Amino acid sequence: MSGIPREVLKWMQGLDLSYSIKNPKRDLANGFLIGEIFSRYYPEIKMHSFDNSSELQRKLSNWEHLERMFTKLSIPLGKKYWEPVMHNAPDAAIEYIKMVYSFLTKRQLTIAPPHENPKPPPYARPTAANLLRDTEFQRIQDKKTQEGQAYKILNKHNENIRLERTEPGRLAVPSYTMRTQGSNKKIEQAEEQKDIEVRQVAVRAMDKNMRAAKALSLNKTEPKTESKIEANHTMVKPALEIMSETFLEIMHQMAYKTVRAMDFRDVEHGEEMTKKFYEIMGTINQDFVMACFENLVKRSAVLADSLVKSAQECEAYAELLFSTIEKIRIDAEHYLSFVKSIKAIGDSMTNLDSSVSRQLFSHFMLTPIVKTTLKSPEKLPILVTLVHSASHSNFSNRLHLVKEVFEASGDNNFLIKVISELLEYDTSFNKELHEYYIYYALLGLLSPSPRVQASAVCALGSIASLNPAVIIKELPKVEILLTSNWWETRAQLLRLAGILLPHKSSQQGLLEKIIKANFKPTASKNIIRIGLVYLAPCLASNPELCDLYIRCLIHIDPDIRETVLSTDIMSKGNVVKGLFTQKYLLSGAPAMWNAYGVASSLSKFIMDKGLVNLEYCHVEILWACLYKPPTNPQWVEVFEELKNYLFVGLEDPEICKGVIGVLKHFMTAPALMTEILKQSLPTMIKELSLLLANTNDKNVLSQTYEFIKSIYWGYHSAELQDFIYKVLKNFAEKYPVLFERSELVEIMNEIIRNRRGDIFEEKPESPNLRNYDD
Repeated sequence: MSGIPREVLKWMQGLDLSYSIKNPKRDLANGFLIGEIFSRYYPEIKMHSFDNSSELQRKLSNWEHLERMFTKLSIPLGKKYWEPVMHNAPDAAIEYIKMVYSFLTKRQLTIAPPHENPKPPPYARPTAANLLRDTEFQRIQDKKTQEGQAYKILNKHNENIRLERTEPGRLAVPSYTMRTQGSNKKIEQAEEQKDIEVRQVAVRAMDKNMRAAKALSLNKTEPKTESKIEANHTMVKPALEIMSETFLEIMHQMAYKTVRAMDFRDVEHGEEMTKKFYEIMGTINQDFVMACFENLVKRSAVLADSLVKSAQECEAYAELLFSTIEKIRIDAEHYLSFVKSIKAIGDSMTNLDSSVSRQLFSHFMLTPIVKTTLKSPEKLPILVTLVHSASHSNFSNRLHLVKEVFEASGDNNFLIKVISELLEYDTSFNKELHEYYIYYALLGLLSPSPRVQASAVCALGSIASLNPAVIIKELPKVEILLTSNWWETRAQLLRLAGILLPHKSSQQGLLEKIIKANFKPTASKNIIRIGLVYLAPCLASNPELCDLYIRCLIHIDPDIRETVLSTDIMSKGNVVKGLFTQKYLLSGAPAMWNAYGVASSLSKFIMDKGLVNLEYCHVEILWACLYKPPTNPQWVEVFEELKNYLFVGLEDPEICKGVIGVLKHFMTAPALMTEILKQSLPTMIKELSLLLANTNDKNVLSQTYEFIKSIYWGYHSAELQDFIYKVLKNFAEKYPVLFERSELVEIMNEIIRNRRGDIFEEKPESPNLRNYDD
């Protein structure tokens, strides 16, 4: 233990450490004993969090845990001091333990001036090769930096040799004389010393079994469960060089050759080019930037291999990533491509080694990104994306990282927001992880901040979609929010009710109370909009809600209704512009609702209102109800109630096209076709007479003629063809004048040529049809 002051040694012996320090450089490198020393002074530091191992990933885990505790406890012995210790830098361990002693004991060490070692003889002086094997030099991973340092070392070495050759006595054999340091006082003036008693120390020989047990304990490490990748720094290609190669591949494409010539002129391939790209990506050709990110996604596995195998490469990447996140704007054209690229890289790292990936992210990235997100909340999606990509294959890793987010932020409200966003990725329930989420979500219900309340209810709703039972038992705690005035809290309550209502439970009354209190035509349009989508699945199990649903659907703004009725379930989006609102499903209600129940309630609404004609919103809703062919025989009753409205709607230019679409859906539904066509025949003949007699709108007439032709020719159904044939034949007989002056004559002639027959069995009255007698 040469080099450690005596008072420090005595202090360490008094701490009763698990293992004695024989070689400070080796024994302190993994951080285990440092953690044990601090645990004597700070009970918050638990030894079960440390592993006494010499593997790089275990050492890194120990030191990163200490770093977090140092930050939390305001201990000024951070990374810049302990990193050289971890990498076995000369004298780093001794200097660090001195600093630890001074900090913990509040004592200043009295350090004697260092003993100057005699200059070695010429034959024992270090060679250039020995100097280049120095551990500090070998720690440098960047090739350019390493080459520059090597150049400096060799220059200095050559200069020393040149200077030595100017010394004439350099080849003389040195003589080293040990001088005894005597006192200047005379012997008779020396102070009388007290008698010193020297005792013989009795040393008990260590039992063989004890020696064996200690040897086992010193070598004991936990078995690797996931990680099989050894950190081999000499074989790892620099990460920033790999990224530079991906950018060069795009620069070599014909479309982007000018980018290389103009924006990256005189920039060398490698680290310099990569840093330059991220520095200027907001000011250069955005198509080029997005192409580079897309190529980075394709090569993410190669980059991930370098990052997982080398902590130094991961640190360089993390520094670049952090500086980019700090300055990137979320409205930048390349923002989504950037987020996609870092997600792909994180996913690939986790796929290679989930344990190492999580530790590296925790050590190099998590805390600074949390701090940035606290300052710039709009960048929360980046944090959530990175946390998920570093733990997407392991719920235990996710829980570990979420806890670290809380440690780094120290803010319950921030954690609840992170949890509500992270839950969007979950597809299955994990008891340990999601019970942790539930605990903080329930705390959020009591927050005075309405935004935090909304995030808390959002988290409960997302967990309810994974496991309804665990949330149903906590549902009474949500009732306190029924009086909330914040629109998003009420909207999230509707979402929660929509998720839980189909699962019949003892809380049905409370769920119905939530719906009635928040879902009504007089509510905010944002609340109605969210309720229309998230309550749609409940209409099958709770058909009594259909009447309320129709009233709200008709009341909402036309542009919102159009989006809600879209049958494409789009990705989630924001209801309002802002940084603090949740994302919601905004469309796809017809794909989830009880179509017959909605149509029946619409028919009832029209009848109760005593309407004479259909409005556009009514046709729009019917169309959405029929986007899948109806199979329930009860649909015939709905058609019977609405058929007059539909055929009359053919005369209205505003709804003509929509009415035709609804009629087609009814008439061509295989399960209903026979009954629908039977009921439609007299009504359609009558409406054609009114249409041709009263309407001069060419667009309406054209659409009607196309409707008739499409029914006959478009579905290749004999039943539909017979129906159209009967409609035209009966119309020609009943209204010959209207028939002859319309385009129905041409349509009929085409049908006759197709059927190879005549309209009438007897002699036709219309001169236009006489030429088609057989």
